[in-house]
Amino acid sequence: MAKQVWIHIGPPKTGTSAIQKWLLGHREWLSGHGIMYPTYELGPNGISSGHVHTVLSEESGKFYLDKNKVEALLSEFERSDKQILLLSSEHFFYHVEALAEAFTKVRFIAYVRCPIETFESVYNQSVKRHGKAEALVFSHNLHTTTLDRLSRLATELPRQKFYFRAYLQSTESFNLVADFLAVLKLDYSVENEKTNPSYTFEALETKRWLNRFTLTELDAEIDQALQAVTVGITDYSLLPDDKKARHLKQCIQNLRLFHTQHHIKNARMLLNAVSKREHLAVVSQDNLPGAIELVSRQLSMTNPDLYQRICQALSQQDCGKDDQALVDLFSRFQKKKTLGSKLRQIAKRFVG
Repeated sequence: MAKQVWIHIGPPKTGTSAIQKWLLGHREWLSGHGIMYPTYELGPNGISSGHVHTVLSEESGKFYLDKNKVEALLSEFERSDKQILLLSSEHFFYHVEALAEAFTKVRFIAYVRCPIETFESVYNQSVKRHGKAEALVFSHNLHTTTLDRLSRLATELPRQKFYFRAYLQSTESFNLVADFLAVLKLDYSVENEKTNPSYTFEALETKRWLNRFTLTELDAEIDQALQAVTVGITDYSLLPDDKKARHLKQCIQNLRLFHTQHHIKNARMLLNAVSKREHLAVVSQDNLPGAIELVSRQLSMTNPDLYQRICQALSQQDCGKDDQALVDLFSRFQKKKTLGSKLRQIAKRFVG
């Protein structure tokens, strides 16, 4: 069999971290099946950027395809006894044209997700990891940026082979990693495992409020603690009722059109999952006190040390009347300070 290059391009918010974590942990098994999967480092919670630095370099904050890296990698692959070179990174989604030019007859793997879920997931990530403090706003029409780019790539790069798969939540009847392996005609019994788990709605709202303050040194710990919060709503949508019918209709229409033009493996399952979104609980981002009250209570019990440090950090922030009321609500379980600690805090404020 002639040597092949397969590149998984994500896109973002389609379970790439879970796929990469499994692949990296099973490199020896993959190697035994003739697949070269270059190594890279995993970050916190098993998350990484995959092979972004294997073939891309960065200049002035922007990535570009590094031809020297590509040549070195291909040379290593040619010298090896492996038949398939497999690369994976969400960053590749933005560099497909350059990758298609650098690799001959490359096969691209991409997952197609419900555009509504993608839009909400991107927002959630911006709150969780990028300090966003504003509420989510849906426009009149559905956001289809990712789907549009995938369609454009498949149309404009006819010489390249694209394998589009439905992104679905892992259940007893669907496993994302096993589905990915099936593209390579590999069979492995994979257990469902959550990577980068979602916040409950109340945890998300609490983080959105905390983003108003400068808590940089605590951000990583807060993120980890909020991922473990169990109180609140887990299956929900931020899509308001007055836009739900329109967006769901547009979502199904766009996915059906994409499937007709480019084919999505498990398209029927994807469309069924989209239809079920009609029954999701719709939540509104207008009750911060309720979310903060619920989450702060659990944090005070499950992560008392972190909770006390957050309270301490909040007490040193300058904030308006409304936020101060929320700070007081969040900090209601804070331990009483001694006179000495109060004096030190006052002195620090004047000195700082």
